[in-house]
Amino acid sequence: MEVDHPAGFSQKAATWHPAKWVWSLLATALRQPNVSYFSRTKMTSIERRGEAYFVHTTRGTIQARSVLFAVEAHLPMIDRRFHDVILPHQEQCSSGRGGPSAMPSDNSVTGRFFFGARRGEVMLAGSDSTRVPDRMAGVYRPSRFLTKFALSEFKRVYGRFRFTLTNEWSGSVGYSADEYPLVGKIDGHRQYMIGGMCGSGSGVAFNAARCIVNRILGRTDEPDDYPAEYFAPSRLLDPGGHRWPAIEPER
Repeated sequence: MEVDHPAGFSQKAATWHPAKWVWSLLATALRQPNVSYFSRTKMTSIERRGEAYFVHTTRGTIQARSVLFAVEAHLPMIDRRFHDVILPHQEQCSSGRGGPSAMPSDNSVTGRFFFGARRGEVMLAGSDSTRVPDRMAGVYRPSRFLTKFALSEFKRVYGRFRFTLTNEWSGSVGYSADEYPLVGKIDGHRQYMIGGMCGSGSGVAFNAARCIVNRILGRTDEPDDYPAEYFAPSRLLDPGGHRWPAIEPER
């Protein structure tokens, strides 16, 4: 949100745990006999031979019929076509005990230079969205200066308060060049991506991934909410060759 005054006060927003949600989905998937999960494994390259893809990693090669990239800020390092298409940014947050007594619990707040929320005695305070070089995606360097700045913004809104800092962290997020999600094929065959989700909300990312999985499986019993005219990566990779939506003139 781009705002000039504190806004975005949303009841129950920022009160769920995205990681726990993803872990529960993964745990459910791994109960199936045909699902495998590999972590701490670096992909080095990918190539297509006929109808098959060969994903080369530091632990061996995986043959796949379809490939879906859902790596956000890391994509430009994997595919150089996405330099200046997916823009890696670093954002950061801190947490601790205390906070303004006037700040309601279980509400999120967004200002021009800060964001945060409070749950009981624990407060989150975040700031910054600085573009970093492609190679810096995944390099986490939280700044104490930015932590103090975000806290000073809360002080400006709510007045003085006591706060004990316990945690600081930063993360790499991916924006698209036009700040609109990218969902679809990237090679005209069976290599897909979802990306540019920063600012779209977790529900959009989840549904976009579900949409791509349905396309891979050939399922048509659910709506396809991401038409290529609006969401295909060719929108930014090849604007001249992209099939844009037809727009009827106003009468």
